[in-house]
Amino acid sequence: MSKLTFTAVSTLGAGAAGTGGFLLMKELQTPKIKFKDKYSHALIKDSDNLWDSKFALLKAANPEPKHPKLLQAFKDSKESSKESGAKELMKQTCTSLHEEVMSSDYVKDFEKYCAKNNKDASKITWNDEANSSDKWNASLTALKSHDYVNNGELGKELADLKTKIASLNSYENAHREELKKWCDKVKDHVYWGSHSKEFKQQELYCKKT
Repeated sequence: MSKLTFTAVSTLGAGAAGTGGFLLMKELQTPKIKFKDKYSHALIKDSDNLWDSKFALLKAANPEPKHPKLLQAFKDSKESSKESGAKELMKQTCTSLHEEVMSSDYVKDFEKYCAKNNKDASKITWNDEANSSDKWNASLTALKSHDYVNNGELGKELADLKTKIASLNSYENAHREELKKWCDKVKDHVYWGSHSKEFKQQELYCKKT
């Protein structure tokens, strides 16, 4: 090997080592975020009465959960003799995940089976009426005079709906359906706290009156 070639290889080796060392140092310095840190508002306590509904979701899971213990709970839930144990395994797994560093592999599992969603945290009587019901009319009227200062900017779907009904005195089923679809969507989103504009707007426009 010529002196020039040896120098070039040595330089490349040193550069690679330097890059590797930098990446390792960066990884070590990156804060490790735990599930309980990101989802502090959505954590379900052991004594909460939401576990039955979360277990029902797990039993009907499609696709199956990725977390191995939640997957085992899912499989055990199919046998009546193992059902109570499966529910307890789900609760224990969710609780233990609180202290674990977040893994992208298990985020969807955690959000669906181990965390409160917007409806879980809701204080309203949920409007589950069909789009043909006039029970949606009061919410549509309230949307027309949305308070941006206290309740935040509207997302595109509600903003578009607000524009459509701005000059109307009566509403069509299509307007009710748009609002109902929005409510049905956001109710399953993770609960980020009472300050969340999505949650605030859910409480305003998805309630039965």
